[in-house]
Amino acid sequence: MPIKVEIPTHKDALIKQIKALEYKIEHDTNKRAREIHQDAYNALMEEYLNEE
Repeated sequence: MPIKVEIPTHKDALIKQIKALEYKIEHDTNKRAREIHQDAYNALMEEYLNEE
């Protein structure tokens, strides 16, 4: 089942969310949670790179 990622419209909020997901990915002990966070991180990074 695909997850829905809310992409912040303000660049600072986007960066903050990306950093939070980086932390979660590093510290996730549950494989499924890590996969979900990685998918969300990838979506946010794609948006961030498209803004530049």
